[in-house]
Amino acid sequence: MSEFYKPGSEAEQIVCAISGTFLLVTISDGRFEKSEEIRLRRGLIDTAKFTGLSATEMDTIALSAQAAFEADYDKASAHTLKQVAALKAHALARRAITDTARRAVVTDKTVTPQEENALNVLAHALGLKEGEL
Repeated sequence: MSEFYKPGSEAEQIVCAISGTFLLVTISDGRFEKSEEIRLRRGLIDTAKFTGLSATEMDTIALSAQAAFEADYDKASAHTLKQVAALKAHALARRAITDTARRAVVTDKTVTPQEENALNVLAHALGLKEGEL
C-alpha cells in the first residue's frame, strides 16, 4: 500500500483527515471521477484559510491519501477513521470533516448505499449517531 503522508503539525493532521474523509466517501462506490477530484481540490483550497498550509503542502497530502486509497481502500479507510476519531474533540476540525463528508456525497448528485454506509462509519468515528452526518 502507498503510505499516507505523515503529519507533523495539527494543521497537517486536519488536512490528512479531510482528504481521507472525502476519499473514503467518494471511492466507496468503487469509482473516483474527475469531478470528484476537482471537488476535493476546491475543498482543500477552502481549508487552506484556517490551516495556514500552502496549496503545495495540501496537494502533497491529498495525493498521498489518494494513492493510499487506490492501493488498498479498506486499509486507507481504517487509517482515515483513526485520524478522524483523534480529531473529534477539535471543533474546527470536526466541522471541516463533516462539511467535507457532505460535500463528497453531493459531488455526483446521488447517494449510493456505499456512500451512506461511509457517512455512518464517519459519524461513528466523530461520536455522532447514525444518520447525523
